[in-house]
Amino acid sequence: MAPIRPCKAHCFVLLSALALAVLVGCDQQNSYVPPPPATVGVTKPVRQPVTDYLELTGTTQAINSVDLVARVEGFLQAIKVPDGALVEKGDVLFVIEPEPYEAKLEQARAGIAEQQAALARASSEYRRQLRLVKQNASSEAALEHWRAERDQAQAGLDSATASAHLAAIELGYTQGHGAL
Repeated sequence: MAPIRPCKAHCFVLLSALALAVLVGCDQQNSYVPPPPATVGVTKPVRQPVTDYLELTGTTQAINSVDLVARVEGFLQAIKVPDGALVEKGDVLFVIEPEPYEAKLEQARAGIAEQQAALARASSEYRRQLRLVKQNASSEAALEHWRAERDQAQAGLDSATASAHLAAIELGYTQGHGAL
């Protein structure tokens, strides 16, 4: 037999010790040790009111809502109601600068006065031409001319009145009211 070198000798001794330790450990039996019983506390019941709750998922929606849309152009001068606030029908919600629309209304009223004066002049001249034609002192052409002038002045007055009405409506739109 060849001599055992020291490195191999140490490995052999180490393996022998390990095998012996494994064999010694196999003799012990594992046994189940039950845990200790749980401790149970006992109390007397307490009588008190209980509030019932019902938890559901869902969505909510406002009964009424308003989309604020300006009907006329202009700079926003004031917001009278903050977002989410409750409003009543007729409450002023916002104000758009009214000055340009007030000026348009005044201009339209001046146009009415101008057209009323033109109608009065044309009507007076038409009546005068009518009397002169009956007396054979004026021509039919002059009468027709003043009839057309009178009708044109009446149409101008109607147009100026409509413009004033429209200007008044636009002025009213500068104050946004809540309407439900």
